Amino acid sequence: MKYIVSVSGGKGSYEAWRRCIEQKGRENTVGVFADVGRIARNGETVCGEDDDLYRFLDDIERSLDSPLHRIASPLYTDIWDVFFKNRMLGSTLRDPCSRWLKRKVLADWRISNFGRVNTVVVLGLSWQERGRIVEFQSVFGDACWFPCCEEPFVTYEQIDEELASRGIAPPAIHGEGFSHNNCGGFCVKMGLYQCYLLWRHRLARWMFAEEKEMEFRAYLGRDDVTIFRKDDENITMRELRWLFESGYVPKKRKQRSCAACMLPTVSELLFKLT
Repeated sequence: MKYIVSVSGGKGSYEAWRRCIEQKGRENTVGVFADVGRIARNGETVCGEDDDLYRFLDDIERSLDSPLHRIASPLYTDIWDVFFKNRMLGSTLRDPCSRWLKRKVLADWRISNFGRVNTVVVLGLSWQERGRIVEFQSVFGDACWFPCCEEPFVTYEQIDEELASRGIAPPAIHGEGFSHNNCGGFCVKMGLYQCYLLWRHRLARWMFAEEKEMEFRAYLGRDDVTIFRKDDENITMRELRWLFESGYVPKKRKQRSCAACMLPTVSELLFKLT
């Protein structure tokens, strides 16, 4: 049996990878990172993975003494390439970016290398996220495993301590308040508080996404298409920025990991597209 660990670059996926090696053996553990790609402007990354994510991946790969397979889509270069080519903007209700840059890439790689049987997908969901785990189990059954949901139960602060014992700094993005280390803080499924953090700490990324959203609306010829919603109404990133600039600070939600990228949508399950 091979255990395929989806290593996202966050602390939860690191802990899942470490535990998997410890419990199932290094020879049976396969770490895989699906890169969503990057877009740079004036030498600064404005879309895609955080620059420090690659440093963190290198550090934990060396420390765990286990090779990390880095893979990427052969069809799309980044999330906006996915949106425009599929004429579908990501949102909290649909995530074509995750589907084509994460789920399908990882599934194709796993099947190509190990076939359709005798593999278990390993995810870094926390023991504090029981509800989300039930969602995954309803889809994957016994073909998925959550090592962080087994004793000993640890907090993210304790994972920080474990990393420090190895001389590894945690992902820099967490120091800015972000709960996960995916897509440089930008995610079409993120809540309004994380939108606020992105605007406050990573304005260049915010402005790039705001610009691309307006470009996409013009491309479709529709002004009712947005990534985010507020009070059950569509709201553009430009309108959200105006609210932030006026002093609006959204309510902070409970911290969660970011394994939502790995959960297929209903349509994908119906048509078996992943």
